[in-house]
Order: sequence, then C-alpha cells, then structure tokens
Amino acid sequence: MLDIPPKPSKAFLESNQNFLQFAVRSRLKFFYRPENLPMKPEEAYKMVRWQAVSNGVNVNNPTPYYLSYVSAEVNRTPLKKVRMVAPFSQAVFEGKGTHKGDKLKWYLVNDYGGDSTGEAVLQ
Repeated sequence: MLDIPPKPSKAFLESNQNFLQFAVRSRLKFFYRPENLPMKPEEAYKMVRWQAVSNGVNVNNPTPYYLSYVSAEVNRTPLKKVRMVAPFSQAVFEGKGTHKGDKLKWYLVNDYGGDSTGEAVLQ
C-alpha cells in the first residue's frame, strides 16, 4: 500500500453512494541527450560488442549512449541480470553455457519508449 486513503466524510457514507478509491504510482526515467552526439542511437546499438565469458556475456558499450536493455537471450536461453549499460562501460549479463560464435538476441527500450531488437554473434 502506498498511502492510507483519506476516510470519506460521514455525510457521504450516509448517502449510500458507491465509490471506488485507488492510488497510482508511476516511475519515469528521464534522459537528457545533448544535441551534438556523434551518432544516432540506432548506430550505437550496432557498435556494442558481445563476448562470451565464463559466467555469461560481457557487454561492452563503446558509445556515448545509455542503453536500457530489457532482456537478452543466447540460443533462446534467457540471460539474467540484464540491465542498463552506461556509456563507455561494460556489464555482465549472467548465464551458463555461452560460447564464442553463439547467436545472441537482445531487446532494449528506445528513445520513444518502444522496443528495439537486434542480433549479434558472441565473440
């Protein structure tokens, strides 16, 4: 429960009217993208390097973009701890049995809030 809803007035309760009461919590991510970034987001998606490591897949983001991954799978097996990868950084998406040459499919949230997908071959 987010809050304790206010109690309706005595007059309202005595009027025998039906009512519905609910609370909503929203969370928005806000990113400011400078106008002078050297590439479009779609180009950045293609520059990410995916490497098979012992505990999953190492994701290397050499771009100036934050990339918000929703999910990723290797040979149709979902990876764990898929998350946002900051600019010029690396992250590991956990999984078992990943090998060089395996096919990876990824899904991320684009600048419009929609899904973008792509495929890569693990290095």
